[in-house]
Amino acid sequence: MVVILYFTQIAISKIKPPKEKRDVYRDTEDKGLFLEVLYGATKTLYLGITIKEVYRKIKLGNFPNISVNYARKKR
Repeated sequence: MVVILYFTQIAISKIKPPKEKRDVYRDTEDKGLFLEVLYGATKTLYLGITIKEVYRKIKLGNFPNISVNYARKKR
């Protein structure tokens, strides 16, 4: 499931783990920023970019160890 959401610290902390596999949340402010929430409650921020027509998924870090503001600055 993919959900579009404005990322804030509070909004991400309220996200509950999915019942199976994973859910993906995309940020409304930064096009390439997304959050992957796994069944075991792990929340990981990623940056998705395309270089020479090849899509790359770059791990920025696990939430809450990495803040939304830090992830946006890395963009």
